[in-house]
Amino acid sequence: MKRYFPFILVVCALSICLDTIASARGEDYPEVLREIAANMVPIPRGTYMMWATPGSHDKPGHWVSVEPFFLGKYEVTQKQYQALMSINPGHFGGDPDLPVEQVSWDDCQEFIEKLNALERQEVYRLPTEAEWEYACLGGSSNPYGFCDNDDKLSQCSWFDENSGKRTHAVGRLKSNPWGLYDLHGNVWEWCQDWHGEHPPGEVTGAKGIAPAFRVLRGGGYDSPAGDCRSQARRSYSPAKVRHKNVGFRLAATGPVRAIYAKVVQDHPELREMVAESGFNDLSIKEQQDLIHMVDTYERLLSKAKDYGGEYPAISRTYLVRAESLRQQIKARFGHVVTQ
Repeated sequence: MKRYFPFILVVCALSICLDTIASARGEDYPEVLREIAANMVPIPRGTYMMWATPGSHDKPGHWVSVEPFFLGKYEVTQKQYQALMSINPGHFGGDPDLPVEQVSWDDCQEFIEKLNALERQEVYRLPTEAEWEYACLGGSSNPYGFCDNDDKLSQCSWFDENSGKRTHAVGRLKSNPWGLYDLHGNVWEWCQDWHGEHPPGEVTGAKGIAPAFRVLRGGGYDSPAGDCRSQARRSYSPAKVRHKNVGFRLAATGPVRAIYAKVVQDHPELREMVAESGFNDLSIKEQQDLIHMVDTYERLLSKAKDYGGEYPAISRTYLVRAESLRQQIKARFGHVVTQ
């Protein structure tokens, strides 16, 4: 348990911040975009061999260290894009949960800029190449992640052999071990990086280099299996290219607002003390402070109960501290606390 504790702390801290942007924005934030933040998946810190293809000696790969971040469970959909941009550039129709396509890298930046403006801070972005590949592998070293090889690719990817020459609604096939869908196939996904060759040796953060074209990863519905490998890449002009096999997926470093319905899963004591509507209206820092104070209050009550039989004096001390903290919670969050 101790070896995982630092990562658990990071994920919990970021999850509290990142579960959703929309909750505290009210009517000025499109309801459909709540899905975006609610479906951001925490990716743990790690080091891996980037661009390493088993059996290949032409590209030996290099070690990359990746810090914790969040990545969208799904590609951005036509419904989400239209809700924010008031247009749907997609070539394919019939389902609002199709990935948006025919978007340039610059279009993605405009979408992200508007999304961040609603939160009034810089939160969302495109993933770097290193982050994208690391998340796609999901702890595996196989070119196709958990699919192992191209024979199993149809289990997790829409590509030229099973797509019917079109995109498909996100999340219909199997996810990778980290809960991410459609990283292989469906649409190529823009990354933040400029296209360039990374230097040999270990790299921390691994941001793209050498400005020329922006990088895409993952393959599309019309791609052969080889182009859907975790290591496959291509690059296009960031401003001019809008192909029907090109979309994007969001990354986030946090923080953004937490949503009550998800927070109470990890902090059930909040359900007894805090009103949902009031919690969703708090600022990010207020949400964090309230969660911490309620958690501490519950721990003090638990300690008082543990000592209650054999050590009543110690138990009373914990009860006094708990009551003092409860009064502090009421004084600061009286409009939110229900008891």
